[in-house]
Amino acid sequence: QLDLANNNNLFVPQTHILNTKQQFLSKFKSNRAITKAIQENLSTQTNEAIYIQRVEEINGDDLPDHFYPSLFQERLDKKLEIRSFYLNGKFYSLAFSDPDKANVSVDMRNNYSKHTNYKIDLPPQIESNLHQLMQALQLKIGSIDLVLSTDDIYYFLEVNTEGQYEWLSENGRYQIDNKIAKYLIQKENEFNKKKR
Repeated sequence: QLDLANNNNLFVPQTHILNTKQQFLSKFKSNRAITKAIQENLSTQTNEAIYIQRVEEINGDDLPDHFYPSLFQERLDKKLEIRSFYLNGKFYSLAFSDPDKANVSVDMRNNYSKHTNYKIDLPPQIESNLHQLMQALQLKIGSIDLVLSTDDIYYFLEVNTEGQYEWLSENGRYQIDNKIAKYLIQKENEFNKKKR
């Protein structure tokens, strides 16, 4: 996804899979990065809580000399995080920010209840580039995660084909369930016409 995003004129964070401290220090001169799961996010649930993998900040000095291959990404200075639900060429976007600007979390899920969120329109060029990316990925639907950095650059993080959108729909009053249903009915009608 990151390579395709870059090929479609989207900014992406510097990203590497590494397994030594020396590699980390040579790639991240600031000695500052984040790490997150290489594979799909795993979760488990008990009666009391849901446990999921988190994005964590890494200081290169704390790493052992050798470790299991891990994904590292530059830590962006964030102004906003954005979730944009994409449905067949249309975008439904919500921005959220941490009111405690002095302690912005690397993983927005860490203090989700404190965030302020609001509808946002992405710049037309960003939407165009994202649309091209979704076409390259052959996706008609997906939840796209972006960061707007403090220097006003939109960074693509990922598109999740099974991404949660209910909270985005409710907070943005987008009625996404209704839009998905209409889209599926339209596709079914088109399919039935072809069968005749």
